[in-house]
Amino acid sequence: MNIIATIAIGIILVGTNILYINAILACKVETTGIFVKYNAIHGSYGTIYEPVFQYYINGEEFQGRCLSKMSLSNIEKQFVAYKTYIIYVNNKKPGFFIVYRKVPIQNIIGILIGVIFLVRVYFII
Repeated sequence: MNIIATIAIGIILVGTNILYINAILACKVETTGIFVKYNAIHGSYGTIYEPVFQYYINGEEFQGRCLSKMSLSNIEKQFVAYKTYIIYVNNKKPGFFIVYRKVPIQNIIGILIGVIFLVRVYFII
């Protein structure tokens, strides 16, 4: 792999994973939400799912985008329709929320792999 491609892959891996982690950490407002359904998101790697909750922030109703993507079986195990759960909302963008306030291990691994790509370039040069 040439040096430019290696640098680009490293920067993309580090950058996208850091942005996602920042989005998760920005969801600080704890509130309750009612699980109403799930959305299926079809992509080149298959289908992933996001739970959909109805919740209120400052008196305004939301059914926002969940940053926590999961398998359908995980959603069916963890959530019951029209039951209330604790969720965490981004106070600057209340249309976004997460279900769990922890950083997924795959994002940490993505950053580490990106750093490995960038360090590899250092030793090639």
